This record gives sequence, C-alpha cells and structure tokens, in this order.
Amino acid sequence: MNWEVFDEHSKEYDDWFDKRFGAGAFAIELNAIKKLTGNLPYDSLEVGVGTGRFATALGIKFGIDPSLSVIKYAKERGIYVARSVAEFLPFGSSTFSFLFMIVSVCFLSNPMQAFLEAHRVLKPGGSLVLGLIFKDSSWGGYYEYKRSSGNIFYKHAYFWKKDELLDIINKTGFEPTAAVSTLFDPPGSTIIVNHDIEEGINMQAGFHSILCKKNKN
Repeated sequence: MNWEVFDEHSKEYDDWFDKRFGAGAFAIELNAIKKLTGNLPYDSLEVGVGTGRFATALGIKFGIDPSLSVIKYAKERGIYVARSVAEFLPFGSSTFSFLFMIVSVCFLSNPMQAFLEAHRVLKPGGSLVLGLIFKDSSWGGYYEYKRSSGNIFYKHAYFWKKDELLDIINKTGFEPTAAVSTLFDPPGSTIIVNHDIEEGINMQAGFHSILCKKNKN
C-alpha cells in the first residue's frame, strides 16, 4: 500500500468526516457496525485506525496504522496507537477479543497475510469485524471510477468482489457469522437520505459490515 498519501493529505482525509456526505455516511456505517458488535470489551483493536474517527465512536482503545500523520490525530482522540502494517502486527498471539478493519481492506498490500495476522492476535473465539465496499455492489462501480480517475486516496485501492473476499476469509481461519448492509442511496449521492440497515449482505447497498469468528483450529 502507498500509505504516504495519508501522510500528505491527512487533514483532507479527516475533514471528509465533517462534510455533508461524509458525516452522513459515517453515521450510518457506524450504526451498521454497532448492530453487529454491541458494547466492546477493552481488548479491542482497529487495524488501519486512520485518524481514529471510528475507533473513538466505537470505544476501541487500541489501533495501528502505517501513517505518522494520521496517527497523530488518533492519539489526540485518546487511542493508543502503534505505527505498523496489517501484515505484521506488533502484538503477541491471542491478545485481543475484537479486531476491526473498517474501509481498510481495499488498501492492504497482502490481505491473506493480514487476515492470518488478525487470526493470530485474536483470542480463541475472537471476532474480526470488517467494514467495506464490494467491487460488485451498487457503489462498487462508482468507487472503481474514482480509483481509475486518479482520486488521491482511491487510486491506491483495490476493491474485492464479495466471493473473492469471502474465500480469503474462509482460507485464513474465520467463519462469517453475521452481516449487515447500508448505504442504499444512489451511487454518487451527495447527501444521505436513506438510513436503512438490513441484515445480511445486500449487494444493492454500498457499505457492508461482516462479523467473522476465529475458528478454534
């Protein structure tokens, strides 16, 4: 991943959450994730914590990110942050009960290795929580267009098709046990009108959150 873009544009990235569409999207995505997790234990980690927006709102205390600039924001929001990448987590095995990757899977250099690391640092029966945009969802084409058009952030992204990602999840020792879908406004909307959150993976939605349990073996 070319994470330097987040060093160079950290303020622009963080400011997005306060803009009209960003604030609305953040709110419904946050509510979708909360439907899967409820109250979190102290030993929760966000991989790709960014500026700490989701971690703060969810009550996640620990995070990692490769970008020094966004880490500064996260620290100011009270998150205990280490500079690292998802593929090599600086934690012992069986350390966390929950591990989150929220809109970060598309930026991973090696998703297979990142999920194996997530499996390693999670306690037996621990949970991996994903928040993502599928390439073959209603909004996938819109974000693919932004990527191919040279958007400063998304030009470095790779969006996975649903079946591709579920295959990686299963191969790395996780079992998807629940999912929710939201962002039902038309792709490219500038304001969030539809606040519905549906159970399951509905490909007519733009944002999906999946709860995966660590298998015992």
